[in-house]
Amino acid sequence: MVLASLALSACGGDDDDDASSQSASGGTQEVEVLLSFPRGNAWLPLLVAEDQGYFEDEGLRLKIQETEGSGFVTQQIIAGNADFGWAGAPSDVIAYGKDPSLRALACNHEKNIFSINVPAGSDIQSVADLDGRKLGITAKGGGEEPMVNSVLAENDLDVEVIPVGEVGPAVIKAIKDGTVDAFAGGITDITTLEASGIDFTDITPEQYDPMPGDCLVSTQKSLEDEGNQDVAAKMIRAWMKGAFFAIASPDAAVDIACRTLPEECQDREGFTAPFAKKIIDIIQPVDSSLPPTALDPAGWEQTAKVLLTSGALENEVDVDTLIASPEGKAVTDKAYADVDAVKAAAEDDAAAYQPEG
Repeated sequence: MVLASLALSACGGDDDDDASSQSASGGTQEVEVLLSFPRGNAWLPLLVAEDQGYFEDEGLRLKIQETEGSGFVTQQIIAGNADFGWAGAPSDVIAYGKDPSLRALACNHEKNIFSINVPAGSDIQSVADLDGRKLGITAKGGGEEPMVNSVLAENDLDVEVIPVGEVGPAVIKAIKDGTVDAFAGGITDITTLEASGIDFTDITPEQYDPMPGDCLVSTQKSLEDEGNQDVAAKMIRAWMKGAFFAIASPDAAVDIACRTLPEECQDREGFTAPFAKKIIDIIQPVDSSLPPTALDPAGWEQTAKVLLTSGALENEVDVDTLIASPEGKAVTDKAYADVDAVKAAAEDDAAAYQPEG
């Protein structure tokens, strides 16, 4: 259904296709945006920005389509079926290696969403100690696998990698009974395991920290249109404001998430609040001089290196144009022209927030 909708939206004249030309009554522009996975608490800045009216403040109304993954998003963006989408940085780099017209503009997650963990109290203190041990992953081909393969290759480790399945009773048992000595997974996996009573120590090497998660992408052709540049800048500014709000008041952000998506808040204290805390950490760049959503070159370079080392890329990819093209810089110059004012306004909103009821 998503593919059919996108294909239909791609029909007709160019003027009808541009996201910036889609407008609603009252002067608010309707902008089609693809997400790589369903709206949820991982998209906390988006949820806050929608709830607080930050997109409307910028004159935008997002028409969000939840899609079939990052690879699908990059395919649709490159094909011209949509101007804007959010897709995982590894997929962005791989897609850019095949089609250098792709452009990355901002990130929802500024830090690595995957990690290698050992139970608290383990004699394993670093990845070097994994040599000769057993490391669990969710599945062959899982999102954590490129990072795991890169870590093992970079450190010349002999480790048995065991797919233990999606997080559940079998994975908990494998960790507790020592079937695996360590576990690598995504932020949701780790939070779920911690909620089950397992305390972890993260042993992921720090050079992997700035690898971004889902990021806003478009194309060179789309961004040559100044209208689309303006739309992208406004979207980023609203998203950034939502991030600043969540950072200023995690409790308010959790309240908004629970009110917006009550089905994801069935265990507010045991899972939702700890998960939101992790999200709030990773929406902040490792480089503290950068505001939330801003692109960190170090993270993109590390992502490209991981993909090459792990074999996901056959040839080296230079990410400079992907993240710092002239048309991309035109967007980010507009988006971050008034960061201090955006931050101050978001912090005021967070301080004034009152839970409903």
